Amino acid sequence: MRNMKRALRLTLASVMLLGMMVVGSSALSFNDADDISNVTAATVLKELGVMQGDGSGNFMPDKAVTRAQMAILICRILYGDKLQVSQFAGVTQYTDVAANAYYTGYINLATSLGIINGCGDDRFGPDDTVTTAQAALMLSRALGYFQANELDGQDWALAAVAQATKVDMFGGLKLNTNELLACDNVAEMVFNTMTKAVPVHYSDRWDVYYTDTQSILTGVHFNYRNTLAYQNFDLVYNENKTD
Repeated sequence: MRNMKRALRLTLASVMLLGMMVVGSSALSFNDADDISNVTAATVLKELGVMQGDGSGNFMPDKAVTRAQMAILICRILYGDKLQVSQFAGVTQYTDVAANAYYTGYINLATSLGIINGCGDDRFGPDDTVTTAQAALMLSRALGYFQANELDGQDWALAAVAQATKVDMFGGLKLNTNELLACDNVAEMVFNTMTKAVPVHYSDRWDVYYTDTQSILTGVHFNYRNTLAYQNFDLVYNENKTD
């Protein structure tokens, strides 16, 4: 897998630095390639094993992404090939999540990390289509945000979208807060989360989010080597990029 990841570097460089389509890449091998808008995201996430389509050569860009599937995506980008989700399966804390469903371990892990919450009444809504705001909140929490009770007394959906916008999670996407998301747009949001943002820590003492100990007083600083794409997938397009 690591050789494959490194092989993606030149592909990603061509796309991100030249704004070109991924010529000769796996996106063009999708049966439904002509229907994919976010080609770079679909290509790279497929090669990394984060989003793989239907397993029959279709990416299905218009297929709805469920909350359970979102939990899977988040766990994959957080842990890469180190993910051992089976240890979290076999039990459930939600009345609508079966203990042995294929997604249960992922939901349990994401819940334990404080990234995903249920829908109330001990339900998770695993088959509900994820919305823009929900995806933005989940991915922002995966990066480490919303540890300071920022959502208390606020419209959580607007706050989540605002944070996602701040870290460039949407890229060129124009999405409504409560829009139901399909694979194409989710791929773009996940890809941007992995490559355009960095995980953060929170200091109670200083009430600040920071990247590392050197930045605890100055806040979050972007360095590509700190991204989930680099840390968990060895994916780079410019190793010297720091802003």
